[in-house]
Amino acid sequence: EMLQRFSDAQAFDRNQRWLAKEDMRFAFEAGQQWDKWMLGTRKGRPNYEFNRVRQSIRQVLGDQLQNRPSLKVRAADNGDKEIAEIRQGLLKSIERQSHAEQAYDHAFMYALGGGMGFWPIETAYADDMSFDQDIFIREVRNPYSVWFDPSATSFDRRDALYAFVEDRVSRQEFAARWPKAQIVDFSGDNQGDALWWYQNEVRICEYWYKVPEKRTIFQLSDGRVVEEKDYAPVADELQEQGITIVDQRETEVMAVKQCLVSGNEVLEGPHDWPGKFIPLVVVWGDLLNIDGVDLYSGMTRFAKDAQRVHNFMNSTAMEI
Repeated sequence: EMLQRFSDAQAFDRNQRWLAKEDMRFAFEAGQQWDKWMLGTRKGRPNYEFNRVRQSIRQVLGDQLQNRPSLKVRAADNGDKEIAEIRQGLLKSIERQSHAEQAYDHAFMYALGGGMGFWPIETAYADDMSFDQDIFIREVRNPYSVWFDPSATSFDRRDALYAFVEDRVSRQEFAARWPKAQIVDFSGDNQGDALWWYQNEVRICEYWYKVPEKRTIFQLSDGRVVEEKDYAPVADELQEQGITIVDQRETEVMAVKQCLVSGNEVLEGPHDWPGKFIPLVVVWGDLLNIDGVDLYSGMTRFAKDAQRVHNFMNSTAMEI
């Protein structure tokens, strides 16, 4: 099922990923702004690049660096402002210890250039000798390693049933971390990305998925709603306080799981994620839905032809 889901996600988004990668190369990689046909007709003639696309993207990115969006907790109409301030402080602490601005800026740059960026939320132990865990906002160096459920339709993909994050490790590291596992590369249909420096590496995947779970919830006399598993350990204490169960019912929730997989087995997990959404935040450039398909692009897509003409005119002027 997992391999089929990965194949479906790739097949659905392969063409748009290819366009987004071409956009990023056009804007940021030297030598990518002349198409092959034009280069073939200008052999021996100057083919200079006067990159105005990158300059424009950097200008918008600079505006964002000076006015970064930030998290803000506000009390509801009858909410507790003091609690809102406490939560605001916790969020600021998470951003500060995560160096979250790096994740925000990197995702925003890819959204500007190619139309899509990501940043994940993770938990990790505070230090090597601690049982306490902290929340971290991480940076995704390669947003094209993230694949979402193609049936997800919400803007932030909160309705996705699964997602993948590809990674590569050396064969030596793979054998050291999972000595009993077979060294099998995670299969997919984008093997065109496997360049020569990947020959000694193994592709693995972080696999996120949701499973439905039935749970019993209690309505307490003080207005709180708690799950049965949370109520049981403190039932006696609540009864001493005069807090009783006034109603109960069965409900179905989507539990989020995560595991690390290779081409033919689970390497680690599955682990429970303490939330109801897959913790991968997507950052879009332009996102349009045409004939039921979401199409995304950045600033580069519709600036290419103008940039090519600019390069051609200036190169010809210099030649003359």
